[in-house]
Amino acid sequence: MKVEKYRNRSLFTALCMIFAIVVMTVSAQAGVVEIGKGKEVKLKFPAGIQITSGNVTSGIPIVCYLAEPLIEGGVVVVEEGAQATATVTEVEPAKKGGKSGKIIVEFTSLDPKGEYKLLTEPNIKLSGTLEREGKGRKLLSYLFIFGLFIKGGEGVVSPDMIYTVKVAESVYLENK
Repeated sequence: MKVEKYRNRSLFTALCMIFAIVVMTVSAQAGVVEIGKGKEVKLKFPAGIQITSGNVTSGIPIVCYLAEPLIEGGVVVVEEGAQATATVTEVEPAKKGGKSGKIIVEFTSLDPKGEYKLLTEPNIKLSGTLEREGKGRKLLSYLFIFGLFIKGGEGVVSPDMIYTVKVAESVYLENK
């Protein structure tokens, strides 16, 4: 008799837990979801693109993509592959005399992709800066007579890497 009582209690507890999980999942999929300020976002640049201090200018936007989906409450809120934007904020090309080049890129926004849409904002604002500096060759330029003609290395942003940035402002998304 006691075994059956505990078995019924365990069965009741298990059913309650399953019900709670189903209700939470359905409500998360049907309702409003918040992506909080500071949430990490993984971005990558398209393969084959070459971003160096020698071939870009300050102020140009660069397209990048979400490398991993944004998940809140166990639900994919923004799908992998969503388009993001970065802007080149500063560029110093490599120069003669072995001076290295430098590039600074600021990640600015992410456009949602998937079943959820933003309630008030046109996109998700991002914060994150990427700075790359090339190798200097000043010592080499000083060692040789014609060293003034040796150019330093360019600052290069690799498209093979995944860059981690953060959400700049909390936003709310709703299932379409």
